[in-house]
Amino acid sequence: MYSSEPGNKVSLLAGDFLLARSSVALAQLTNVDVVEIIGTSLENMCRGEIMQAWAKEEDKVDPDYYLRMVTMKTASLVADACRCTAILRGDGKDSPTAAAAWEFGHNLGVAYCYAADAVAFENLLFAAAGRLQGGGKNANNKNNNNPEEAVSSEILAALAKQSPEF
Repeated sequence: MYSSEPGNKVSLLAGDFLLARSSVALAQLTNVDVVEIIGTSLENMCRGEIMQAWAKEEDKVDPDYYLRMVTMKTASLVADACRCTAILRGDGKDSPTAAAAWEFGHNLGVAYCYAADAVAFENLLFAAAGRLQGGGKNANNKNNNNPEEAVSSEILAALAKQSPEF
């Protein structure tokens, strides 16, 4: 699954190093609840990455699957980090403040994923528009004032036929 290229190995080792350093810093907080919460969050992130890697075609277009995946991958870390902030400031792990912080972080994490994926999808559409019509990002938008005009139903249909990812 992973490349044997030196750059890829260095990237993996750098990630392992950062995880090790963050684990040491986390342990130095001497707050067992925070260590447990962040540890569980890291586990959830791995599960979310596995969900994404092993997603079937029908999973990739299922909004419920997508929400579960981004909740595990990104939203869980942001939510748990917000919850831990409340705990470290003196609120209990089950306090209303910690619960509100978790809810805020969860919504922020999901919104971040939606926004990032919308931008990635938009870039795919613009690339397809340029590829299909022989132009650049806004191939059929001469004034570049309204990028929505650059994507037509014909382009979307052609993109769907050409892209096995969808």
